[in-house]
Amino acid sequence: LVCALGQEIHVLEKAGNTFQAQCFPLPAISYVEFRAVLLDAHVKICGLADRNAPACCTIRFNAVGDYLFRPIVEAIRRAAAGAGETDRGWEREGFDHLARVNYKFMSYARHSLLPGETVVRSLLQPEIREGVLTLLGRTYYRTISSTHMTILTDCELITIHEEQRRGPDRYGGVWRFVPLSRIVALSLAEQEGGLLCLTIALPGSASLGCLFEASAQQELEQLIAGVEERRLTA
Repeated sequence: LVCALGQEIHVLEKAGNTFQAQCFPLPAISYVEFRAVLLDAHVKICGLADRNAPACCTIRFNAVGDYLFRPIVEAIRRAAAGAGETDRGWEREGFDHLARVNYKFMSYARHSLLPGETVVRSLLQPEIREGVLTLLGRTYYRTISSTHMTILTDCELITIHEEQRRGPDRYGGVWRFVPLSRIVALSLAEQEGGLLCLTIALPGSASLGCLFEASAQQELEQLIAGVEERRLTA
């Protein structure tokens, strides 16, 4: 059972012969994740629960009922991000350049915005693969990082990624919405193979990370600077 009551999200979950209850004050939620892959979907809430203890709660459901859970996700985002009510469709047009590059992520990005949000910067990272074996002139690859996108708005940092699955088919995606006010720090570090890892540090020693190719370094530095600027002026 999930309830949005005032400035709190309450989750009551069955555990054996008893129940476990968690309460997440809206200002203490570090991020909310929405995942939808075919009919398998979930909402994940992470932050500081009652008594300021770090906690995460994942609510799984059939995707045909996502309309019941999206209002809860939006309530969390609105309370933490403070977005307005006016729907400015022209902000979505800022992703039109992705139509020929990755139409699916263009659509994902458009539908990730709350009414009233202003897009500051966005960065699309195609799938990163590396060769693991060459046999009879054919090279076999493994996926290091699936296609993902990072969007900075005036009130939150949004990440969207495909689930890393075997085979060429990719169905659905995972959205994470992080209020700028909950970001402790952003850092960029080199990884093996010349890749870059963007780490989002959150309260309670939690963190999120994304891999990028080295060619994205300048854009990532601009993204970090944009986040810091808005955090300082918030």
